[in-house]
Amino acid sequence: MSMKRQLRELNRKQDDQLVKLTSLETSVGDVHKTLSTISVTLGKQEENLKEHMRRTELLEKGMEKVHSHVTVVQGIGSILKWIAVVAPVIGAVTKLMKFW
Repeated sequence: MSMKRQLRELNRKQDDQLVKLTSLETSVGDVHKTLSTISVTLGKQEENLKEHMRRTELLEKGMEKVHSHVTVVQGIGSILKWIAVVAPVIGAVTKLMKFW
C-alpha cells in the first residue's frame, strides 16, 4: 500500500472516530440535561410530599374527633337496642300480672 493511501485511510479513521466522539459528547450532554430535569422534578415532588403529609396529619387529627363521636353514637345505639328488647318483655310481664 502506498504512503498516501495509508495516510488517507488513517485520516478517514480519525474522521470516523471524531464523529463518534462528537456523538458521545452530544449524548452525554443530553443525559446531563435529563438528569437536571429529573433533579428539578424530584425537588418539586419532595415539596408536594411534605405538603401532602402535613395535610394528612391534620385530617387524621380531625378523624380522632369523628371516631370518638362515632363511639358515643354506637354506645347510644346499643342502649336503645337493649331498651327495644327489654321494653316489650316488661310490657308483656305487666299485662300478665294484671290478669292474675
